[in-house]
Amino acid sequence: MAFHRPDLDALITRVKQDILSRLDEDTLLRRNDASVYGSVLAATAHGLYGFIEWWAKQLFAHSAEAEFLEHHAHYRLGQERKS
Repeated sequence: MAFHRPDLDALITRVKQDILSRLDEDTLLRRNDASVYGSVLAATAHGLYGFIEWWAKQLFAHSAEAEFLEHHAHYRLGQERKS
């Protein structure tokens, strides 16, 4: 099963709903705070998902960027980059 990276809107909705479900009071002020906290936390999670996605691509030679491809060649094959 492939991993699906949630988009930013889905993360914001998920975090806000989670925060609101844990609040005892349903006041306007608490909703506004939950909205801000939810957006900040969701944006942080989205950035982390992006980093994990990028890092996963570096693990395999066929999808790695040049710097990491050189590491694959050096450590797996003992090859250095030709000038």
